[in-house]
Amino acid sequence: MIPQDVAVASFEHPDIIDALTPCPTTLEKVEKRIGLAAAEMLLSLIETKAKMPLQEILIPSQLIIGESCGCSMRSQNP
Repeated sequence: MIPQDVAVASFEHPDIIDALTPCPTTLEKVEKRIGLAAAEMLLSLIETKAKMPLQEILIPSQLIIGESCGCSMRSQNP
């Protein structure tokens, strides 16, 4: 049974997910932000015509805690 026997998490949060029981723990999708960052880097590369150094770009995301990970159960049963 979820979450007593297994914790479940997903890598997207579609609108319909809130109707599921137990509501899954999900990671917010950030595809648009990733695409925007990639497009900005590509445009910069095209405009400058110079090699770009290796970069690490952090794209903020949000973990949406649902009932499927058992977090609320752990806080009730120390």
